[in-house]
Amino acid sequence: SGKIKTDKYLIILSIALIAKIGYFYFSTQMPLAKIHYSLVTLSFFLLLFIFLHKIPMLYFSIILLFNILLYGDVLYFRYFSSFLSAGMIHQTAYAGSVSDIIISLIRVTDLFLFADLVAYVFFIRNEGKSRFNFRKLTVSAVSVVLTGIIVGTSVMGYYTGIRRYEFVNYHLFDLLNLDKENSVLEPSEKKELVDLILKRYKASGKGNYFGVARNRNIFVIQMESIQTNIVNAYYMGQEITPNLNALTKEEGFYFTNYYQQLGRGSTADAEFVSLNSLFPIMTGDSYTVYEKNYFYGLPWILRENGYFASSYHGYLSSFWNREYVYPQIGFQNSYFEDDYVLGEIIGFGLNDFDFFEQSMDYIKDTKGKNFHFIVTLSCHKPYTIPQELMEIELSENDDNIF
Repeated sequence: SGKIKTDKYLIILSIALIAKIGYFYFSTQMPLAKIHYSLVTLSFFLLLFIFLHKIPMLYFSIILLFNILLYGDVLYFRYFSSFLSAGMIHQTAYAGSVSDIIISLIRVTDLFLFADLVAYVFFIRNEGKSRFNFRKLTVSAVSVVLTGIIVGTSVMGYYTGIRRYEFVNYHLFDLLNLDKENSVLEPSEKKELVDLILKRYKASGKGNYFGVARNRNIFVIQMESIQTNIVNAYYMGQEITPNLNALTKEEGFYFTNYYQQLGRGSTADAEFVSLNSLFPIMTGDSYTVYEKNYFYGLPWILRENGYFASSYHGYLSSFWNREYVYPQIGFQNSYFEDDYVLGEIIGFGLNDFDFFEQSMDYIKDTKGKNFHFIVTLSCHKPYTIPQELMEIELSENDDNIF
């Protein structure tokens, strides 16, 4: 009867493990064509169980760490559509600032990610030290098969996306390539790259509109989470962005083919790309990895042409390392949360209405030619817009404005 009872627990543990892995790949939207990659993950966790289940504390600790990583991947994927990276370890310092966003991503069903651990603890508490009785021959055979699945599937899937979709391979390659992207160029490579940039820079000065706004004040407003799909769009006959729509119809330029180029830095990467015309890195955020670099982007170029460069953002100066990077990018003056009177908070920062109103007080005091870079905040996830500010009437079938 003891063996039957033990076999029953083994079946429950297996089901719990399959449920965990299945839920992970359902949550991270693995394509059905790639679902066989999940066998690698299953084999990996089965091997851990085979070799460590008789050492309860060690097995529990290791599986707990992996389950936390699985959960971190799921939460991160729900927001950024990708897994966590070792290059982002420093970003844990921001967790407290975005706690509302993290909470909004949590689902009750996420408990499935810890199902195997719960089943194992339940077994240990009822049976004492693990008595799963694998014969040495069986253990060896199963281990060889599982290892073969891991290696074979990983090798066959190397060029078809396994590094992108499968948990073990993704994090293994992420660790192996942690410094590869940020490696130092050889002198010949650097010269070749600089020559290419200079060539393209000189070519960019031949357009029909080059210099059309020379000596005018320049305002760049980066609007959080606003994309072109809502510009000139209507909802049940209601104009969604009337002010932006008006700008597109007046004399000026409206570029519809504008695509986001983001790495792990999200909003900070959007700034980095727009201000420097450079791609961000993919293994971390550019503002932290390259905080000591001097960039030759829009702020510096404008300064060389007699402009004074200022930035405005109604949140913490330490967030995304802006307090250290902005001077390197070329901003001579930067205004952050401490420079504003915090009125009504929307999301996790000063609401945009108060932000613009108070920023104008600083802008009106400037003289000469100025470059103003303004970063908004209110449209940031989790989209907690007060009821009195919701001007668009919703259909009964829509439960929120997003």
